Amino acid sequence: LPIYKAPKPRYTVSGGLLGALNLSQFRVTDGSYVASVDYKYGLGYAGGVWLNIPINDVLSFEPQAQYSVLKYSLKSESGVVKQFAGTIQYQSYPLLFKVHASEKLAVLIGPQLDFNNSLKNDNTQRYFKRNFQSFSTAASIGLELFPHEKVQIYGRYFAGLTDMKDGANPNLDRKSTR
Repeated sequence: LPIYKAPKPRYTVSGGLLGALNLSQFRVTDGSYVASVDYKYGLGYAGGVWLNIPINDVLSFEPQAQYSVLKYSLKSESGVVKQFAGTIQYQSYPLLFKVHASEKLAVLIGPQLDFNNSLKNDNTQRYFKRNFQSFSTAASIGLELFPHEKVQIYGRYFAGLTDMKDGANPNLDRKSTR
């Protein structure tokens, strides 16, 4: 008897809404050392949309648009002067390539473009949106569970590639990454 083998599914363009909890830590470096400014890990949130465009059976392109809110606070303010602590709201545009490793797992990799919307201080220091660049870039890598289901679970790590500070502010003279 011949054994029936179902044809391999063809993936089509898909899209949807996304919601995220972000665990982040603000880091300040100059490229050769991690500065003595110690920030706490904090929870933030994001919401947005995504569009998945298959390139072939294994690779797809997934641009996303997100609105994110992240809170940064210092672990200790003793001995630390003129450092930012507060909330940053921004728009993110991850431009991800998705490699489908299996039916239940995909790897995400690509750049992320961030646009600073607003900034709110939590301490007495005088930081304003103008003290930070309105645009920054990051590199991202992550894993996604159940990439072909109606609900996916994913985690991504991203690191800033550009300097977030405005050169006019001498208190922010180090490269900042998230």
